[in-house]
Amino acid sequence: MRPSLISIIATSVLCQTNPFTQLTNSACYGLAWHQPREECAEGLTRCEVWPNNRTVCANLQSDPNHCKYCGSTCSDDRPGMALECRDAVCVCVSTGTQRCAGHLSCPDFQINVFSCGSCNNWCSENQECRKGQCRNCPRSTMGCHDYDGIRGCIDVLRSKDNCGDCGRQCPSDSLSCKNGKCISPKAKSYCERSSYCIDLANDPTHCGTCDNKCPPGQACKCGRCGACPAGQLACRTDAQPAIFPCIDVLSDNQNCGTCGRHCDAGSQCQNGDCTCPAGHIACGDRVASCIDPMTNPSFCGSCNVSCGDGTCTRGVCTSCEVGYVFCDGECRNVSSDDRHCGGCRQFCENEGEFCNNGTCTRHTCPEGEAWCGDNLTGKCVNWRSDPLNCGECMVRCDEDQTCVNGSCE
Repeated sequence: MRPSLISIIATSVLCQTNPFTQLTNSACYGLAWHQPREECAEGLTRCEVWPNNRTVCANLQSDPNHCKYCGSTCSDDRPGMALECRDAVCVCVSTGTQRCAGHLSCPDFQINVFSCGSCNNWCSENQECRKGQCRNCPRSTMGCHDYDGIRGCIDVLRSKDNCGDCGRQCPSDSLSCKNGKCISPKAKSYCERSSYCIDLANDPTHCGTCDNKCPPGQACKCGRCGACPAGQLACRTDAQPAIFPCIDVLSDNQNCGTCGRHCDAGSQCQNGDCTCPAGHIACGDRVASCIDPMTNPSFCGSCNVSCGDGTCTRGVCTSCEVGYVFCDGECRNVSSDDRHCGGCRQFCENEGEFCNNGTCTRHTCPEGEAWCGDNLTGKCVNWRSDPLNCGECMVRCDEDQTCVNGSCE
């Protein structure tokens, strides 16, 4: 049956007043000729954008979503692969990259194993691309490449993410890779259901054997479940979260009175309650918030006295010398203090950094060497030959091995 004139008019009104209906109601497409068309300025082209059937005015000479033709995109979201539209042609943006014909990508010919030195010049399976040339990987390493083809040779004898072969990950953070095999630490066993290494001698959830769980309140000692002595409870510790040793809850600051009840900094656990030590006062809403009124600048002498930017000395507010700032209860030299570099609690955290004139600065080493260790005890080492720092800091070779080109052999 043909639709009536009234229904056609109603549909037309609905399509023109409800944008959502225009996108979803098939009847609206039959009335598309009734819709006003957007006129584009000179130099722009009217392009339809699917699937919502809207239109945009695009410059086909420079629009990366409509380059030369409507809908022809130059997009590539991978790192270092940015493209833009210039004179109706997709070209690379990143310095040192070049677009290969037939591909929406901009490989770096210096490091890309799929276009090494030139477009589509693939390196072999066990090679890396270095300075635009395919080079064989050293012994004990393999050419493990990601989607973008920018990774190089990996030591599969030690890499937890590529243990024995590319992409073969050790299933747990507690496992390490040695000689291409995932192994557990000494005195621990790998329990498959838990997917990590277990201390069967002390773990109450795997006591003696995997999945042997101790009853509530009992601890695991020497692989056997047993009740704790009077005044003690089996509590989880931060140092060894998988082990629940017997804790004296009458005096333990981290488990005062019961497991997990922490006494605030400065307070002490006595007979299962958090109390202030001699010479301290309780300020604030919690009794356990103990402070030393002789040195605390926020509560100097009493709970109601604050020194602001000054220091508290023997219960009296004072100020720091020029070049010093009050941090964590004392005056600090923010020009050279690695823990307060340029200001309070601004740590020089990265390896090899130290505080120089209020700025975290890296140690400089001779060419071919790198800094290992902290500011005071560290030194410049050669990762290629140092058996104590082989390939990277703190990687020690076994006693019967030497470090050759950054690998223990």
